[in-house]
Amino acid sequence: MESGLKYDSVCYFELFVPKCAHCGEPVSGQYVESDSNTYHAHCFENHVGFRCGVCGEVIYGHYIIDGRGNTVHSTHKDKLPNCDYCGSFITQNLTGGSQTYEDGRTVCGLCVKTAINDIDEARQLMAEIIVSMAARGINIDEKKIPLELVDLPRMKQKMSGNYDDPSGFTTYKRESVIPGIWSVRDFNIYVLHGMPRAQCAFTLAHELMHVWLFKNAPSDISHILTEGSCQYAASLMLLGLDDPEAGMVWRKTKEDPDPIYGEGLRNVDAYVQRVGIDGWLEYLKGHTDPPW
Repeated sequence: MESGLKYDSVCYFELFVPKCAHCGEPVSGQYVESDSNTYHAHCFENHVGFRCGVCGEVIYGHYIIDGRGNTVHSTHKDKLPNCDYCGSFITQNLTGGSQTYEDGRTVCGLCVKTAINDIDEARQLMAEIIVSMAARGINIDEKKIPLELVDLPRMKQKMSGNYDDPSGFTTYKRESVIPGIWSVRDFNIYVLHGMPRAQCAFTLAHELMHVWLFKNAPSDISHILTEGSCQYAASLMLLGLDDPEAGMVWRKTKEDPDPIYGEGLRNVDAYVQRVGIDGWLEYLKGHTDPPW
């Protein structure tokens, strides 16, 4: 009976019993509600529900998605390590395990496969990035920039405590030719060894943009404009990089909540959308404050 009216069982089920959003049949017995839909328990478990990438069980309720898009029970969050680069939960079935470097960085088995540890490989990658940047109007004009692969303690030593992101660092010396007029000499770029190739390429492009700024922009250019521009230049290189991991690094960079690196990148990106790459580079040559 419904609203005082009587129905036979067939009509009642057809008119009033919720239908499974997967198979379309009336739902009776155990059921699952998800995203405003109702499912037979077996339909949800076998056809609809996410399965946890860690334990393989169907996920009911809260879940999280790691850096590689793996859906995982939220209860695993504080029990498993994450890769320092891709952000994936580290398990044998998800990442093939991991490797922990002597300086404490934990890198998943997938990122380790493309890790740059050979200096000649790193120098070749930097040469390719210089060519790619020049094609976009960012001309470095340096015949040879010394490059070193270092561990984390050595990087922090070079940065002397003045670092936001210890993945890479560029040192330079200023030389006075005429009192009050400075020219820049002796660039040196340092990047961490063992970064996956796409992350290493991003870091190299970021540091090379610092070289461009040292040579072309005012010395007192604001921090957010500097780092936002370096992040934007590095993002440009990712778009042309022949590496399946580049898109993951690009998305991570675009979503970075950091008020200097993340916000700086998004603001520079919006500015370039208005004025173009040439307009952005010309602005950098004559201004210290952001244009937004």
